[in-house]
Amino acid sequence: MQSILYTSGEVREAIVNLFEAASGRKVAISAFVGDGADAYLGKVSGLELICWPKSGGTNPHALRRLISKGAKISFSDSLHMKVYWAENQSAVITSANLSTNALGSGNLKEIGVLLKAQDVDIQRVIDSLKTRPVTEKEIRKLEREHKDYVSRNPSQNPKDSEIQSYYEWYASFGRSDWKLGEIEGECGVSQAVRDRLKKDYGLQYSDNQQTLISAPKGCYKKTDWVLTFFRENLSRIEWLYVDFVADVSKSDREYDPKNPSQVVQVRPRKYYNGFPFDEKDKRFKKAFSAAIKEYGIQKIDKMQTSKPPKKLVEAILRHFQK
Repeated sequence: MQSILYTSGEVREAIVNLFEAASGRKVAISAFVGDGADAYLGKVSGLELICWPKSGGTNPHALRRLISKGAKISFSDSLHMKVYWAENQSAVITSANLSTNALGSGNLKEIGVLLKAQDVDIQRVIDSLKTRPVTEKEIRKLEREHKDYVSRNPSQNPKDSEIQSYYEWYASFGRSDWKLGEIEGECGVSQAVRDRLKKDYGLQYSDNQQTLISAPKGCYKKTDWVLTFFRENLSRIEWLYVDFVADVSKSDREYDPKNPSQVVQVRPRKYYNGFPFDEKDKRFKKAFSAAIKEYGIQKIDKMQTSKPPKKLVEAILRHFQK
């Protein structure tokens, strides 16, 4: 068995077939791993996956999904090869990364060769790579870099196939960090925000495009996910992605000594992905509201940090599972 795979469709079919038929050891070596990768890997449990943790190429959310399904993931910097191998089945050596963009609905033109598994000394290939096991610290680092890349390249931002539930977030490997953002009322737009939008993004402020909140200085930083909520309506919840934070001048009429910074999401929600979990889920909204009331809004007001306290995170989970 040896043949040339001339199209992306032929490459995809060969990869899917070899992993679906796999009953022994199975290995995927791919420079980049994108969203939807698990669709091509059959039963993921036990799969050995090696990839390059490079922002713009490897999606940390895809890795978390694979880990949750039992994949054993290692990282290797500057990796470029793409090899898919299953013991006693076959092997595919190809130009295609493990992503929907390469193997699914993308327009990339790929080619490959289909071989017998025994034609490829897979351990020799792996031994030639300098690999390290994935850690929670490194996957969080990749996520920060991935979010920054996506915010700077919105036109190259493929949408996640699905947004995980709060329970899935809680149970995920190296789960995403997020912060709380209480909104007490509408705030005006400072000159500092207008200047930053024009200078860094070439944009004018528009209520239909940007989202902003006022905040104490130092609470938020670029690439944070902030779960905003209204204390008078706890079911009114929405993610805000921090593209930048602007310090408001004391001479600006929008200056608030208690909240001297303005936190800005530059584009509408449709341009962002990688939300920590689905905040629009009715089940989560109910759990969040109940947990806030149980924990006490006054305690949140007195917090010295915007990071949700462990007791609140666990209270949300408890109510979510009821």
